[in-house]
Amino acid sequence: MRVLDLFSGIGGMALGLSRAGMDISALCEIDPYCRLVLEKHWPDIPIYNDVADITGERLTQDGLTTIDLLAGGFPCQPYSNAGEREGTADDRDLWPEMYRIIKAVRPRWVIAENVTGFLNLGIDKVISDLADTGYAWWAFVLPAVSLNAWHVRERVWIVSYADSQRLERQWPDSDPQGWQKQIMGTAGLRSGNEVWDIEPDIQRVVDGLSARMDRLKAIGNAVVPQIPQLLGQSIMDGYEFTSQMAVSTAARP
Repeated sequence: MRVLDLFSGIGGMALGLSRAGMDISALCEIDPYCRLVLEKHWPDIPIYNDVADITGERLTQDGLTTIDLLAGGFPCQPYSNAGEREGTADDRDLWPEMYRIIKAVRPRWVIAENVTGFLNLGIDKVISDLADTGYAWWAFVLPAVSLNAWHVRERVWIVSYADSQRLERQWPDSDPQGWQKQIMGTAGLRSGNEVWDIEPDIQRVVDGLSARMDRLKAIGNAVVPQIPQLLGQSIMDGYEFTSQMAVSTAARP
């Protein structure tokens, strides 16, 4: 299952999806420091500088003719409680760029992530765009603490699905309650399920650490890998099942 990861940061989304068994086919990140991290861990795949430069034609030229899943935690500044909260009026709102690429690539799956302020300032536009393009969508808040992290870190996650038939529909069927129960039922919810080890301390005031400010900014913006891993595993389970069904159906006389 081939993944195009936008707004990659230091690779939290890509790491989680790769742990779920997916193939990271390309990344995109504009920050120079984060790009160095990505180049270290994914040295053999394309890393684009800017989402504005990604087109269907360019992906085809680079051999990326099939993208099964498009993922992206687009910038949170327009929605964050720490900012001016201008939402879609903020010129840093890059959902339109992500949506443009979705329409050009037509992936089977889409995963989008943002801060909880997005619930009041942008989610209606995103789910409307996805539905208009023929995607079923499921939106929910999944915090890091639900996977036994020591910090809450609530984030909005939108998981969308489409196939060749649903892409022709104006408003596809969806089951948000069913999907959310599946995801939240799998998560630990601090019930004792050890999904990860105790987090290491991050020295925020250490003197002499090279690129300390860049590192802290990158960590602060990063996606917790365990969450996309959980989502990716759920997708892979269903993806493998439907793929097997398609093969068995095609083999029938």
